[in-house]
Amino acid sequence: MLKAILQLRQQIKVLAKLDIFAALFRLALIAAFATFFHLSALLAMVAGTCAIIAETYFFVRVVKPQVDWEAPTEPEYRATLFGLVKKTAPFTIYFCISGQLSIWLISFFGSVHQVADVGAAQRLGIIFAVLSSVYSAMMIPRFGRSNGRRLLYLRLLQIVTSFTILMLAIIALTKLWPDPFILLLGAKYTNMAGLLWLVMLGAGIYSLAGIVFNLNMVKGWVPPAIVTIPVEIVTQIVLILSMDLSKTENVLIFGCLAQIPPAIVNTVMLLRRIRLEPEEPVAQII
Repeated sequence: MLKAILQLRQQIKVLAKLDIFAALFRLALIAAFATFFHLSALLAMVAGTCAIIAETYFFVRVVKPQVDWEAPTEPEYRATLFGLVKKTAPFTIYFCISGQLSIWLISFFGSVHQVADVGAAQRLGIIFAVLSSVYSAMMIPRFGRSNGRRLLYLRLLQIVTSFTILMLAIIALTKLWPDPFILLLGAKYTNMAGLLWLVMLGAGIYSLAGIVFNLNMVKGWVPPAIVTIPVEIVTQIVLILSMDLSKTENVLIFGCLAQIPPAIVNTVMLLRRIRLEPEEPVAQII
């Protein structure tokens, strides 16, 4: 919520400084743990948690002068916030459960080598994580501040089109020149060269679907979990029953196809909600 204030006010430099500080602080802690101790998952979690605590401390220092910290609670806003939390809780729980589905499927239907290959290749998806963070900081808050049907349609077109162009450019680079990406992974993953574009396609679709979902969320338009989650589960079941997941290529294709129906559902709901908005923008609150 502290970060949302800076995003809505478009204080991008402050956000960038705090994000960079948190990343460097986390890196320094991990390096220290690796130097003086045997680095483990627990110590990595400690480093990440300490970085979040430090980042939150500085967020409070930056945001506190910009808001009335002692303002009384508004019952109407409080009820709205709790309502949003209840609506989004199913998505959060489902995300935690399904986050490693591809890896689990490979281990169940495939082999240990496939788990290693796909797990390593998916690290390249950090490229889209960086892009998504830029859109979350700059583009999505602008959509949240906009109102009026025409302006919302324009903002949606700008965001989705620009991200899609960047996504296709990255996928094309991976398809045509996979060698630089293989260097990032290591020579032992040379056998994945012809499949890296599928990895990037899956990561791109996932990020684009996340952006569409966040566009709904930033306006408080929470898609009904009773629709979107079953659609995703049914899609995965159909794909599992119809594909040979003992092949790494098919697992990567599964990762791409499984995300398309839920993304379509979220997009349709977003378009329908925009259509209910007034034609012209009303007075902006922020």
